[in-house]
Amino acid sequence: IVLSCSDAYSCAARQEGRVLTLDVPDCAATFRTTIQDMKTLMNQGVSTLVLTTEKGSTTLNLSLLCEGQTDTQRVVLRQLGDSAFLTVGLRCRRDLIVGR
Repeated sequence: IVLSCSDAYSCAARQEGRVLTLDVPDCAATFRTTIQDMKTLMNQGVSTLVLTTEKGSTTLNLSLLCEGQTDTQRVVLRQLGDSAFLTVGLRCRRDLIVGR
């Protein structure tokens, strides 16, 4: 799992119940992972991932994200200002972003 921001030392992760929140004190962030990593998080009790920046937040339901995907599929979530972009494999999957 890789989280990219301009100041990597200030990025933080916190878990509250079944929600894992990645806080980035910047206006843009990129989160890179695989479906296998997301399944590992689900096995550890995480059901929802939230990427939060200064300009907004993006929420993913991990069950919906992983459904029908192979473990090796790459996942990239980009938060740019108030816009979010999600790709799974080579496909754009904005439909999987909760509350868009």
